[in-house]
Amino acid sequence: MEHIYHIDDDVLHQFQRPQGRNVVEASHVYTILALLPVEADGRPRYRIKSKDENCERVVAEDLLSRSNWASRLPMQYGIYILGMLAAALTSLSYLPQLQKAIPRNSTSDLSLKMLVALSAGLCLWVVYGVLKDDWAIILANSIGATLSLTVLRFKIRDLN
Repeated sequence: MEHIYHIDDDVLHQFQRPQGRNVVEASHVYTILALLPVEADGRPRYRIKSKDENCERVVAEDLLSRSNWASRLPMQYGIYILGMLAAALTSLSYLPQLQKAIPRNSTSDLSLKMLVALSAGLCLWVVYGVLKDDWAIILANSIGATLSLTVLRFKIRDLN
């Protein structure tokens, strides 16, 4: 896993009590001083320095969030939402093409080779998503592959 924050980024730090219980108090603004090696469990670590107090800490990435107006949620949620939005838009982009392909002899302007390559590529993305255990990739490309294969089926129907 790569570091998502950079040196000199301002971040919010979620304090934790012993046994990992979160402290219910305002987060403090810190500056990233250094990117440290990834922990054994795969979590990137950072050396951060408080802007309010004169202290430094070493923390894992999951205890940090952006401090700007755009995102008060941890960055992982923003990335997840971005991925799902991109998945929805690209998957549903095949619907107009599918609607156009339903009537007989309406696929003459579609390239058979392009549909085969696209469908194969989307199916490979599904396999990749399964291997990576990434539901955004699996879901988006499963929907896209289904729609693309359906258009391909109509194209083959119209060739006969």
